[in-house]
Amino acid sequence: MRIVHLSTYELYGGAAKAAHRLHLSLVKAGFDSRMLVRRRQSDRTDVVQPRGLAMNVWGRLQQKCDRLLLALQARRRGEFSLGGVPDGLAQPLRALSPDVVHLHWVADGFFRVETLQTVEIPIVWTMHDMWPFTGGCHYSGDCLAFTEVCGRCPMLTSSHRDDLAHAGWIRRERQFGRRSPVFVSPSRWLAKQARRSSLLRASDIRTIANGIDLVRFSPQDRVTMREKLRLPRDKVLVLAGAARLRANLRKGFAHFEAALKILAKMVPAGAVEIVLFGSEEKGESTMEGFRVHHLGVLKGDEASAAAYAAADIFVAPSLEDNLPNTVIEAMAAGTPVVAYDAGGIPEIIDGEENGLLAPVGQPEALGQALARMVNDAAFREHCRRRAREKTERDFDASASAQKYGELYEELLKR
Repeated sequence: MRIVHLSTYELYGGAAKAAHRLHLSLVKAGFDSRMLVRRRQSDRTDVVQPRGLAMNVWGRLQQKCDRLLLALQARRRGEFSLGGVPDGLAQPLRALSPDVVHLHWVADGFFRVETLQTVEIPIVWTMHDMWPFTGGCHYSGDCLAFTEVCGRCPMLTSSHRDDLAHAGWIRRERQFGRRSPVFVSPSRWLAKQARRSSLLRASDIRTIANGIDLVRFSPQDRVTMREKLRLPRDKVLVLAGAARLRANLRKGFAHFEAALKILAKMVPAGAVEIVLFGSEEKGESTMEGFRVHHLGVLKGDEASAAAYAAADIFVAPSLEDNLPNTVIEAMAAGTPVVAYDAGGIPEIIDGEENGLLAPVGQPEALGQALARMVNDAAFREHCRRRAREKTERDFDASASAQKYGELYEELLKR
């Protein structure tokens, strides 16, 4: 059985990492698994990009054309992908001769839903955000138009019913009416949103959590990891990070800064220092009176695993999220997490058992939870053990691959 995974990126961003990890786990389990991506970022021969000079040039123009079309017609105020330009993926897919096509995060101009009609074999679509069932936004915020008909999109600052979001919704309605994949959600939260949507209300929706390598992400000697990263040995280190750390407003960095103001009033002076990753910034600075160590953009799982293992606490202030890898990775490293109870995060963190949750959008509550985790070393150690146990029980990569393998076999028997 050959599975071909489509993903805009191979390794950039949480969704791409989740797809890549599934691919590796399937290969390890004996499946003939391949990835088809816009551009390769590794030297793996089972990860390919569309071949030929024309496709190579078009692959570089796709994203720009999609973004330009959107910019010419709307003023975007958040994460929105048009998916309107021809993708040219039908021929590369046929050349790989798959038995199952598995879509992942295919936005940002890489894939358009009309391509579904060219695929005559089973299709699985793992939803890494809401894009498959909205008119184009990746997370809808307070907007519930996806439950009826998209249009007058607040993310596009549009007051027109027949705007780009409405056009995107119509295109999906037309295609899913003809050919609907089996949709998979990593979190129960996102599956619930998909079932609320008018587009997928009658679709086959499964839930399979993302898995990670529990050997790579595991508790390590904290002192050794701090020496490796040149971090202080005698401080409580609070770690935070995400791709485009400051620029991605959904990840809530401004809320983290506000929470630090609360934390500063509740912990001994000089006892806590902050560690950040996900931006190009390196070196040291200060934030709300705390010394800050900037690790820059962490490249590869080894660097990420070292950062988690070096920290005492990881903070995830996302305002909307599916099943963030960072939270699972931190907990696998035995690092307790303080987070907002957004999206699928409460499915990872069992409040007061292996971490702490605060109501979404309340930085004061986030700061208070963080202060409790800092000040109570015994509670922190309890959460450390329980966090690792949670990931072993629910987020093992091989278990996730096995569930997907069973789904592929089910679809091929139909």
